[in-house]
Parts: sequence; structure tokens; C-alpha cells
Amino acid sequence: MKYGFDDDNWWIEYSSCRWKPGNMREESDRRAVEIGQTSDKIMLSFSGGVDSQSMLLSFQQQDIPVECAFLYLPGFNDHELKNLRIAEKHYN
Repeated sequence: MKYGFDDDNWWIEYSSCRWKPGNMREESDRRAVEIGQTSDKIMLSFSGGVDSQSMLLSFQQQDIPVECAFLYLPGFNDHELKNLRIAEKHYN
């Protein structure tokens, strides 16, 4: 994507997607494979939310090893910690 100003006018130029986009699951799996091909040491910042769980599942289904990290801030993200504990049991 390119963007800028010309004669006090704001413009944006972009090209279309290089592939036919799939649904969220297909795109997550595709991205997991791309990431897995770039490194053998992957760390996922895991919040316990839907996005984190979706990416973890994509890595696991592609047999791509991934470590997860969670920054616990007592009193600020206790709800996320509860979700993390549930996901921990589910995804091992």
C-alpha cells in the first residue's frame, strides 16, 4: 500500500490480494504455515481470547511447534488469566 499527499489531497493506492481469500480459519491456517516456514522458534503472545486461541489452534493443526507467553498483571487482567487457565486445560 502506498499513501501520501499531492497538492493538498490525501491519496491511497493499493493492489488487490494476491490469492483468493478464504474464511477466517483458512486464512489463519495459511498464515500459521507462512510463519512456521520462517522460523523454528515461534512464541505466541496469548491473551486467552478468541484471536489467541484461533492462532494457537492453527499452529497445532499444522503441527507447528509454538510456545505461548502471558503477562499477568494482578488486578488488571484477572479475567484473561481465568480464560488462559481454561484454554490451558483444553489445548494442553
